[in-house]
Amino acid sequence: MWTLADNRSIYIVEAQARVGNGVVTLFVEDLDTQVAEIAARGLDPAEHEVYATGARKAVYRDPDGNEIGLAGRGANTLPSASPRA
Repeated sequence: MWTLADNRSIYIVEAQARVGNGVVTLFVEDLDTQVAEIAARGLDPAEHEVYATGARKAVYRDPDGNEIGLAGRGANTLPSASPRA
């Protein structure tokens, strides 16, 4: 992840195997609240990721393989996940 300015970062993944499948990650202030609000509408994340930096990500996928992730910092109250580098 590169910080472009205060509160402005970008994360780019080059993955030839994903050509044609979109990947978008939005960094949110309160990840737990956002995930809970989405779950209340009947959508649960396909995957939870926890990074060594403390950043966390909830991953949602559609049937076509497109991925939308919500990322955030803070206390880890999401289900257990192995730390990623």
